[in-house]
Amino acid sequence: VTHARHRAEFVNNSLGYLTGTDPDTAEIEFAYGEGGNGTLTSILKNGSTEYYYWLQDCLVVGDKFYALTDDICGDDDPSLPEGFKFKMVGVDMLTFDIRNGKLDYSTQKIYKTPLYAEKGKNTIYYGCGNLPNTKESGMPNPDGWVYIYGIRCDAVVPGGPKMLVVARVRPEDMLNFSEYRFYAGEGKWSADIWDSAPVCDELSSEMGVSPVTEGEHKGKYVYTYMRGSVCEEIVLRIGETPYGPFSEGFPAYFAGEPDDLDKTNGKMIYHYNAKGHYHIAEKGELLVSYNTNAQHYESHLKNGNIYRPRYVRVRPNKKQ
Repeated sequence: VTHARHRAEFVNNSLGYLTGTDPDTAEIEFAYGEGGNGTLTSILKNGSTEYYYWLQDCLVVGDKFYALTDDICGDDDPSLPEGFKFKMVGVDMLTFDIRNGKLDYSTQKIYKTPLYAEKGKNTIYYGCGNLPNTKESGMPNPDGWVYIYGIRCDAVVPGGPKMLVVARVRPEDMLNFSEYRFYAGEGKWSADIWDSAPVCDELSSEMGVSPVTEGEHKGKYVYTYMRGSVCEEIVLRIGETPYGPFSEGFPAYFAGEPDDLDKTNGKMIYHYNAKGHYHIAEKGELLVSYNTNAQHYESHLKNGNIYRPRYVRVRPNKKQ
């Protein structure tokens, strides 16, 4: 009735197992706590006191689960607003064996990756999205590559302009980081992460690229993101390939929840991380999720309906 939380524990990462493709809550089993033991702690840990994991995009190749992470630590910079006092310090890759359709937590392995780079105040890091464009993943026009998307920030100040960059690797070389190639523009690929050329000048901290299987853009790819990273506007762009070139963005949905949530004690609410979910979308539509949060911690205690993902179905019309 009141939407108030009776208690709140902050778990940095968790997992959900979905049976089938119908996103019904009755078909989802959530796992959290070390080894999936159900305690109110993170499921994926690194044993470090210096940083913890926020999961980025994950994928399955063969009988293994791969997770790319944001390695996060606190940041006491007084200029950062409430809810944003953190910084990223690296990217790890975690692997698990899959047994009987679930992760075998005892097989967790951690690999430090070169997918995070700093040069002065400029940063590049990969993992905000991936597209396993393979036959195994059910892609309509597989080219055999796993595409991994990243963020290039040529910033003179923190929070400066962010641009989308693309890497790719063969599925069998997921852990062979010397085989990763970074798109350098004009159809060229490089082994040097600093050759990563921006393919789009807008992105979210998480995003998605999916194949288009119907309509006038059939055979192309749709890039889904939140304009300006933290924003109310979900935007789509059409790409000729998984690495572009991408069209100008056109708005697909405007999230109006702040007005509704403000009425139930929500303050300083914002949206972020829109992305498409190809594998559980109905035919002829794009299933898009986005997150809702608040900079005001007390709002989360007063209204438990703020901090959760929302889903929208995007259907193309005859003109788009």
